[in-house]
Amino acid sequence: MPYLRVANVQRDVLRLDEIERFELTMEELERWRLVACDLLIVEGNGSAVEIGRCAVKTGAIDPCVYQNHLIRVRCFRQECIAFIKLFLNAPCGAEEMRRLAIPPAGYTTSASEDSEFRCAYACPRRTVPHRHPGHRLRRLCAELRQRMAEGGRVQARLAEAVSPPNPAQAALE
Repeated sequence: MPYLRVANVQRDVLRLDEIERFELTMEELERWRLVACDLLIVEGNGSAVEIGRCAVKTGAIDPCVYQNHLIRVRCFRQECIAFIKLFLNAPCGAEEMRRLAIPPAGYTTSASEDSEFRCAYACPRRTVPHRHPGHRLRRLCAELRQRMAEGGRVQARLAEAVSPPNPAQAALE
């Protein structure tokens, strides 16, 4: 059976030029089988920099299984997979994975097949836009622009009130 290894999973891409094969029973095939849109995350490979890199499995090789040094993530909401992949492949996600790593164990995360893997991210909500941080930030920026414009008008009136009269205008009065 073809199987994907740590070397096949790069940041945002699966390298399928070198695929190893592994002999499995039918039970093992069901347990380790990948489906299209599964996210594969590098659990560890001896380098803190490479921990957490991830890519989405396509239907290019099917059936296919994965190495036990990879974490398979299967989400119910497809947009979450894209968001998690974007987060983990970004510098802030890589930093979070390094934070979770266990250096004495050769830089590997504490995730395993039977444990719950937790990472500090939040999948964006489409149905509740007012809870999304970007929406809140845009609202705060709009309020700030409004207050700055208001402050500018007040400042102009104050400057007008305290400035000495124009001599030419004073002669007309």
